[in-house]
Amino acid sequence: MDCIDFDCKTLRLTFTAFNEKFDFLLLKRKKHFLESRIDDLTDECHFLTKTKQEEYEALNVCKTQLNGFFFKNGFYYKANTEKQQETYTLTRYKSLEEANQFCGRHENASDEDAISGRDYLFNRKLYALKHVPVLFVVDYLTYAQSQKDKSKIENFIREGMIYANKLYYSSLNVNVSVANIEFWSSGDEITISHKAAQTLRNFRFYNEKILKPLYYKCYRHSHLITSVRLEERTLGLAYVGTICGRDGFASVSISSIRGQTARQFIQTFIHELGHNFGLMHDTHKCFCLDGVNKCIMRAIADGYPASHWSQCSLSSFYNNQQNGLHQCLQIEPPDECPRIERKKSLNLIFFVVLFIVILIAAIAIIFVLTKNESIKKYF
Repeated sequence: MDCIDFDCKTLRLTFTAFNEKFDFLLLKRKKHFLESRIDDLTDECHFLTKTKQEEYEALNVCKTQLNGFFFKNGFYYKANTEKQQETYTLTRYKSLEEANQFCGRHENASDEDAISGRDYLFNRKLYALKHVPVLFVVDYLTYAQSQKDKSKIENFIREGMIYANKLYYSSLNVNVSVANIEFWSSGDEITISHKAAQTLRNFRFYNEKILKPLYYKCYRHSHLITSVRLEERTLGLAYVGTICGRDGFASVSISSIRGQTARQFIQTFIHELGHNFGLMHDTHKCFCLDGVNKCIMRAIADGYPASHWSQCSLSSFYNNQQNGLHQCLQIEPPDECPRIERKKSLNLIFFVVLFIVILIAAIAIIFVLTKNESIKKYF
């Protein structure tokens, strides 16, 4: 591992395995990372930019840990760091299906080789943790179909969010949490129909005009859960790249849980939140350890439980981060996100208006009295 520029923004990783030499360039994500230097080496995490074959891959080096996967000369490779952080292994697969088959098991020794190359040492770098507290809104139909049991719905949401946070935190260093849950227990407060796009627009407006004033800035994303069946078998919908735009007014998404389990619902939520981060649907060129068209941002949900981001999603996420699109997420949220009661807000508005009316009336009376006094003096 060698720095190829003065400030070590770019590293060259070379090693030999399977009687073949591998050569990669890794780029330091300078923006939105805490920086420090020890022994003239940066302790940044470095991420693969492009190989000589111009293929985007998902490979990274942090401190002494090398992890990720890449494709070369017809084979898929997975790099791992052993727990003792002293040895590195490279596993070779003939296909993604084979890689998926061995996932979570001990790979065949004939398909695994030790990585040999120059020794290197990195000091641990904790890049900036991002926070996405989510405000969930439950529509009346969902509330009614759950026998109006709020605890049942809350458990449904929190169970799924444990899995969601695991996927976002482990791969993207994003802490996704439940800020609060809003129940429409007396009826829907917006028009919800089978037209997903219109429902999303209605919810975006509601988020800006109602939810933001009620909860102020203690959440970053709001998600509407409905039991209405959306048109064209749509499971969810979201705006793209709006996570930090306009104070988060358009950082919203919706999903239908009609006939969905907690795991299926959270898969949709994870996908739609990915759109808010600026991630697009995977193309046929995108892959992950689950396989082609089996990653989180695939366009069509086929019931397969995706558990990995594609190399396309990872590249897009870190590019957006480098361009400053996630800067607002570095603000640590408060421990609680309470709802400001509308009644209190209305009372405050009432007294403010009453004060203004009294003030205007007093000014008018003073003006009339002053005018009458002037008239008396004139005569």
